[in-house]
Amino acid sequence: MLGALVDNERIDEDTFKSWLGDTYNAPNAINHFKNKAAPTHRQMETVFSVVMNLSKRTMDLCVGKPSENEFVSITQEGHYGVH
Repeated sequence: MLGALVDNERIDEDTFKSWLGDTYNAPNAINHFKNKAAPTHRQMETVFSVVMNLSKRTMDLCVGKPSENEFVSITQEGHYGVH
């Protein structure tokens, strides 16, 4: 993630989707998995991820973990498509 910032790489919606699906440091990754060794009240997990482009008026929604599910594009006009 930091590499893209340091190297001045283009950061777009796909970059954010990749970051949200990252499993590095699992179960405590940004794409969070339930840690069954933790107390019950600390057993959190990712249930959805959203990437919005306000300039394009689009939203990409992933229900569930991005490492296991696909993003669906939603535009202001209400058009849907799977990525």
